Amino acid sequence: MIYSVTPSSAINSTCQIVNITGWQLSLTGIDMINVTLSGVLVTILSQTANSVMVRTPQIRNPSGVVGDVVVTTSTGRVTTSKSAFTFRSNIINDIETFTAKSLASTIWRSNGTLLWSFSTDYGHIALYKNAGSYTEYEAAELLSYTSPGCSDVFSYLAFQYWAYSTYTFCFGSFTVASRTSVTKGWTTLWTASGYATATGASPWKNISMALPTGTVGVRIRIKTANTYACRWWAPVKIDNLNVKKVSSCPSGCCNSSAPLLPARLSLPPMWNSSVRRA
Repeated sequence: MIYSVTPSSAINSTCQIVNITGWQLSLTGIDMINVTLSGVLVTILSQTANSVMVRTPQIRNPSGVVGDVVVTTSTGRVTTSKSAFTFRSNIINDIETFTAKSLASTIWRSNGTLLWSFSTDYGHIALYKNAGSYTEYEAAELLSYTSPGCSDVFSYLAFQYWAYSTYTFCFGSFTVASRTSVTKGWTTLWTASGYATATGASPWKNISMALPTGTVGVRIRIKTANTYACRWWAPVKIDNLNVKKVSSCPSGCCNSSAPLLPARLSLPPMWNSSVRRA
């Protein structure tokens, strides 16, 4: 019996490590010799009687259809978990609504001298830069984050923002910038041209833009006004932050230069390296 498959999907350009746990996947002295995820043979890295760790290959043109996880032992014993794994496209549309009240599990990281918090005003959660007592020239930044060993190429950005102040001149610059290399500087793509002057849930302003070809990083940056007397008057909220990107994580592959395998191709058992239990 298989209890869990973690994670339950992999993108086509990634060699994903997957952990499968269950009960008596194999018996004493008997090895698991074959594991398939959604019809694709994967490499066994380690195993115990109740678990097996595997690595997926890179897959060309994944079906995106959920498939079975099948574990086979040297004696021919088969354990199956139905509809448990999917090979997905690496074209990702990421929409963040901040319901977890944390950036830890998102593709965004807080930066700058001012930290972001979370607002629950008006019935939904939003990322929030407060209007507390800080001096002029400070900034709150939101940077796109790419995992080590991976690469992201962004093509589209959209979000909503709410910025209310009785004194609109109290807001400093509010910008979106991009860069095409981690060693290059930022290029400003958009600057806020207006702020709300009415209280309440509205108006929220909608922003969307195509990003320059080859964009590898996105930055949203809000500075305080350079007037000390305004330090209490510049709250900003951001919600429904949406980016489209193409992700690649080839660094986990045993041979990242090898050609991609067509989906649903199973190799002969002799090509599948397994690690015997001690």
